[in-house]
Amino acid sequence: MADLWEQGGRALPDIMAEDTEAMVTKVASSVVERKVDGALSKVGDTLGEPAEKVARSATTKAAGALGRVVTKASDPLEDPGQD
Repeated sequence: MADLWEQGGRALPDIMAEDTEAMVTKVASSVVERKVDGALSKVGDTLGEPAEKVARSATTKAAGALGRVVTKASDPLEDPGQD
């Protein structure tokens, strides 16, 4: 039997929760990517290739901005008392 303490001292439920969270995040991300890609393809089908290119560019920029916001929000807060 594996000694979980040798694996970082985490309990089995913690390990399973982390793995489950990672899997759900990956699946959700994949679903969103497919849905957005499908919507952007419909833009191209309806309005033409130039409109699809503009929409894809805007989507890429928005995703990058959102990623920066999420990264900034997840950074640990600095203690204002430390110099």
